Amino acid sequence: MVSANPVLTLEQLRYAHLPKPPPGEPGYAEAEVESFLEEVERALALDQETAPALTQSEVRYKRFTPTYLRTAYAPEEVDLLLDKVESEIARRWALFMRDQGGIQI
Repeated sequence: MVSANPVLTLEQLRYAHLPKPPPGEPGYAEAEVESFLEEVERALALDQETAPALTQSEVRYKRFTPTYLRTAYAPEEVDLLLDKVESEIARRWALFMRDQGGIQI
């Protein structure tokens, strides 16, 4: 059975803190991460009765440019957040498919 409770809320996404990588370690380019998170935010803001605007695969296989610049986020923290995003997208797809009569959950 699919839970009606979100894995990740829009507010949690908006206020997620993404730290910088340790000095000398590569990180994900901030601009790319922020751009994708804006896309995720738009997708999560949609009415849950419509098909989700992203798929699990689009989240799972999203890649960011590694950089040693100061304008980077710690990869581990970004990946953890994207794991939650992927779970929430999967939950929404399952609910949408159930509501469409496409699958039994």
